[in-house]
Amino acid sequence: MESFGQLFTRHGGDRDTDHCYGRIYDRLFPAGRRPLVKDVLDIGQPAGWRALAGAFPQALIEGWNANPVSIGEDRIITRVVDATSPPASDQTYDLIVDDGSHVLADQAATLRCLWDRLKPDGVYVIEDIQPHTNASEIIRRAGISEDPDCHHLELDLRHVRGHFDDRLLLLARVPVAERLGPIRVLFASHELTLSGAPILLATLIERLGGIAPTVYSPSDGPLKNRLLRAGIPVTHDLDLRNTDVIVANTIVSCPAVEAAIRAGIPLVWMIHESDPSLFPQHGWAAGLLPHAFRTVFPCHSSAASYAPYCQASSEVISLRVPPPPCPDRASERVRARSRLGIGEEFVILTVGSIEPRKGQSDLVRIAADLPAKIFVVGRVLDHGEVAGAPGNVVIVSETDSPGDYYAAADLYVCCSRIEAFPLTVMEAASHGLPVVATPVYGVRDQVHEDHHGVYYPPGDTEELKKKIRRIIADPAWRASVSRPMDHLPDYAESLRRLGAIIAEAAGHGLPPRPVTGRPRVVWHVAGMGNWREGVTEQLRSLKRSGLTSVTATHVGEAPRWLLDEAARHGIDLLLCQHEDDLGHHETLAMRLVERIAAMTDDPILYFHTKGVSEPGSLNKAMWRRLMQRQVVERWRENIAALAGHDVVGVNWWNGDENHFSGNFWMARAGWIRGLPDFARYHAQNSWGRYACERWIGSVPGARALSLVCHDRKFWVDGVPQG
Repeated sequence: MESFGQLFTRHGGDRDTDHCYGRIYDRLFPAGRRPLVKDVLDIGQPAGWRALAGAFPQALIEGWNANPVSIGEDRIITRVVDATSPPASDQTYDLIVDDGSHVLADQAATLRCLWDRLKPDGVYVIEDIQPHTNASEIIRRAGISEDPDCHHLELDLRHVRGHFDDRLLLLARVPVAERLGPIRVLFASHELTLSGAPILLATLIERLGGIAPTVYSPSDGPLKNRLLRAGIPVTHDLDLRNTDVIVANTIVSCPAVEAAIRAGIPLVWMIHESDPSLFPQHGWAAGLLPHAFRTVFPCHSSAASYAPYCQASSEVISLRVPPPPCPDRASERVRARSRLGIGEEFVILTVGSIEPRKGQSDLVRIAADLPAKIFVVGRVLDHGEVAGAPGNVVIVSETDSPGDYYAAADLYVCCSRIEAFPLTVMEAASHGLPVVATPVYGVRDQVHEDHHGVYYPPGDTEELKKKIRRIIADPAWRASVSRPMDHLPDYAESLRRLGAIIAEAAGHGLPPRPVTGRPRVVWHVAGMGNWREGVTEQLRSLKRSGLTSVTATHVGEAPRWLLDEAARHGIDLLLCQHEDDLGHHETLAMRLVERIAAMTDDPILYFHTKGVSEPGSLNKAMWRRLMQRQVVERWRENIAALAGHDVVGVNWWNGDENHFSGNFWMARAGWIRGLPDFARYHAQNSWGRYACERWIGSVPGARALSLVCHDRKFWVDGVPQG
């Protein structure tokens, strides 16, 4: 049986050429359900009617159009009807599709007239919802928002092909998600070995809800049996049919990523590698990363390394491992040691593929000087790492049950030179072990020194030996550096965030909603002049205001310092893009604002490091502080004001170039979605960096609330108090 996408393409029209609605109809009407559909109403064009006739072999297709249309097919009845005021009829339908004028008022009027003609198990589809249209407003105007049997879901697919009105509103008398069924997700893993990234992926798949998963891998491996036992299909053929979203695991999954991009399937790419330049796939991946719907990183340092390639599409999710099944560590330790044949000696553990990148040779070289038994667990990829190991070192090939080794151990050692966010360190901490580690990449996010363990410089075996000996000799100190990693996000919350990304990629997002209680904060930082002083001032302002989750762009020097300073002030900062070239100005941030607005109805608060290019200007510093107080620190009042305004900020300039002078503002996401594409707007105007300031007012008719004053030349007249 042909898919809806194939039918839409074969019969013409734009439902699966310009738009990408085929997969949605496939989910609403799987093959077994199609013969049960008897009555279909499509307000649209002949190409769509023919495609639906092909999809529903037992159905009568009623095609409405405002003009006479002759089609000459037995199962297609055409009528000239004004869909906003159709003649009375007792006819009911299994499927009603509104692909008519696409005007909000018409869509609402049609829904009002036809809602009662939908069968109890039918589906009502409104196609091509315009960017300015709030889907919930269609329902409200139709007068059915209070109907307890009215269930709806908006699907936003604009990210798939970039078409401006790729949005659907689905309505039914039963929960729409039940009709759609789970999201069909293909997880692509480069291998099925018992190594960190594949194990993490398997753990996620087993726990994610709301999806129908299939795992693709080009090679076989021991992890396959675990997945099959959990009822998760595994395939070695990259078949993208019946797939709504692809989740690719690691930078090595480039072939699957490339296939997803060619097929136009939304891609979520989970990157575990800490630095792209260290992998042979670097050049290939760099060209593919901008096409991902979202790239997910385990730590901020990795996100910063990939920022030049990911544009505004990255997110940091520090996935923790679930807690060990036995909360009684003491009794489990006894049982694990008995199973492994270990007595009461001190046990040191390190887990991971044995190769120079993991650095196990540091531990092997000092093993003879340590009063301990040492387990090195992992695939041996380079025998040189463990060559000459003394008798107290036990090499264990990869195992699908490393829990006994963690339970039996007294200390975990991570010697890695390159490590994004090692699963093994989190597993060790979840078993109550102290950690001696190298402070590389995401390990710094996991291990806070003297809380969860201690650091030693990579390759410094004398320092490693000193730290291990102290941990062995001083049980009280050992206990003090074995604290739980409670600073990391809860595993359930991390799963929820990843599930939400997959849902967004499939077009689900959240049901249409009004402005909520908190804004999405976007901050642009220019690393120049006295910027560090300005950054610290603005971080304190954010902390005072309770705005501790911030998305940022950065140009200029020292992005690492920015991340560290944010962490020091308790700000969860996601640095989405960094460029060394200061000439980008605020353009990175405007593109980020644009992307966030496409994915949410939450208001967006934008501000930047105003004035740092002129360190000696007191007036610029006062200007920045005025806007911080009015826009950032009074954000709650500004959100309330958005109930009657599109944008709120300081010193609105009216005229041909409407804007907030200084460019601090809060705006409705719907207003931003209606602005011109920023890249084209910037290219078509000769204002340079001032295009970033003028973009927010580039559409006539903005309902702007100007705080403190308006049309005032701060750079000439000075800054008023406010």
